Amino acid sequence: MKIERRVLIGAGGVALALPLLQSLAPKRAHAQSMPSPIRRFILVTHGQGAPFDRWRPSVSGALPAMGSISPILAPLDRHRDRVLVISGVDNVVRHAIDDADGHRPANASILTANRPGMGPSLDFVVGERLRGTSERANILLHASPDGSSAGFHYARAAGMIQTAQALSGNPRRAAEVLFSNIRDPMTGTPTLSRRDRLRAQRSGVLSAVREQISSLRGRLPAEDRERLDAHVEHIRTLEARNVPRMMVAPSCRRPDLAMLPSLDPMWPGEGDRDNISTPAQIDNLVRALACDVTRVAALHFNVAHDPRFPWLYGGDRTRASAGYNDWHDMVHMGWSNATGSPSPLDRISNGVRFYADSFATLLDRLVATTDLDGNPLLDSTLVLWISEFGNGGAHEVRRLPVVMAGMGAAFAKGRHLDLTMTRPTTGDLYATVLRLLGGTDTTFGMTGMLMQAHADWAGNFRTPYPFHRGPIAL
Repeated sequence: MKIERRVLIGAGGVALALPLLQSLAPKRAHAQSMPSPIRRFILVTHGQGAPFDRWRPSVSGALPAMGSISPILAPLDRHRDRVLVISGVDNVVRHAIDDADGHRPANASILTANRPGMGPSLDFVVGERLRGTSERANILLHASPDGSSAGFHYARAAGMIQTAQALSGNPRRAAEVLFSNIRDPMTGTPTLSRRDRLRAQRSGVLSAVREQISSLRGRLPAEDRERLDAHVEHIRTLEARNVPRMMVAPSCRRPDLAMLPSLDPMWPGEGDRDNISTPAQIDNLVRALACDVTRVAALHFNVAHDPRFPWLYGGDRTRASAGYNDWHDMVHMGWSNATGSPSPLDRISNGVRFYADSFATLLDRLVATTDLDGNPLLDSTLVLWISEFGNGGAHEVRRLPVVMAGMGAAFAKGRHLDLTMTRPTTGDLYATVLRLLGGTDTTFGMTGMLMQAHADWAGNFRTPYPFHRGPIAL
């Protein structure tokens, strides 16, 4: 019996083209291998910079094998082989913004390397590129339930640049939003988003022509039945590839919401509970990556004007900025002042060291979380930590504190890369990040030359000045 090439029409008008049954050789279905680890990105930001001489390692090159990396980065000692410390990066774009306020132009440009409203932030760009089948392109988590600043982060929407809407700084409420599609708290079995479920429904070609295939198969000789079966298996394989599936790591687990702290904003608060909320938000962030809720996440220490760090001082809410109106006032007036009792510079360093301790906790969780291939989640995740200022007391946007980690062997770690003499820009740094994540970018944000006078590494003013020198050689 010879069957000519034909088309089966199923429910809803769905059509399936059949092979030339007498000439098509049988094909074996190939089992799909475990997917390669997907790329992920985490951005950590804090305000007011860091005292440079206490933040940077004492020498360029390999980090010391013994002792602390630096007074502020001491919490990272247990990860010294996993981090790259970079000093000498400048936010040149800030000087192209005609705004005399010390904070607004730095905040608006630190993650965009662009003028306000002229470009998206780094985390948004990476999120659009890496999203794949994850539920969200990116997420922004506030480390603190107090305060609402998200001025660092921007997203392109309807042709405009809009400030990103952060998830709640209340860890329990953030988790309720993030993990609504994680069905089983024991196995972490995910469900698809509504959009992906609709896409999956549209892909069922074989289901639509099942009866026609069965009827035809019963009329075919054995040889052509094998050919038809091979063709059907081929179509099934293609459908399986097209059905969106969240790339869920074995360690994906929905959190027990009852165990998460529920911290609503309180006033005056000013981050008094950040030691409780920050670890919980870090846990939310890492779970979101492991469950493929997102592949790009930002953790923002959103209380920067008057954080009081009471847990560092036996619960005393006044000691962190004692003798000054608030933290911001102390940063401006006491940045270079190491005298007094207690020293304001010591207290500033203690606060920034809390951010370093939180960064180390984030790395702990990424190392302890298993990825798709059985390796630590950190191996497939690029982590970047940066602030909008170097010397916050002078609103300086040069010599920004930068720490990078993760991505396996993509770049050398366990060292301090001192670029103070060559002065790359934030645009150069972010182009480098995009390249590490698979891009071919050579610029990010504004291009061309800064025509206004700008201080060089020694404090001398020069003009013109390039917005880009090229990706950083790591």
